[in-house]
Amino acid sequence: MQFLGGTLVKTRGGQLHVAGTGSGMGTIHVTDGALFVNSGSALGSASLRFGGTGVRTFSTTAASVAFGNAIALDTNVLISNETGTSLTLSGPFPAPAASKRQISERSI
Repeated sequence: MQFLGGTLVKTRGGQLHVAGTGSGMGTIHVTDGALFVNSGSALGSASLRFGGTGVRTFSTTAASVAFGNAIALDTNVLISNETGTSLTLSGPFPAPAASKRQISERSI
């Protein structure tokens, strides 16, 4: 994915799949639906923001992904690894004071 700053907003249901090595800068804001990435570098240096009122999902489709981008939560979001193996989040991960983070591990 390549975009040069600003904000890319993903609205409505459905899925946005991002593959390869990205060069994005700015913010990807998911307000509804799902964002799937196949590598930790797929979004470049873009930060992620989840908000809105729809169902929001951030998921990976590769066996092992290390994701260091900043992630902001304005609301609840499901973060998962579809392959059930390894997803590492190491970037800044602030959440509003009223929200809670629940991390679960699933084995297949």
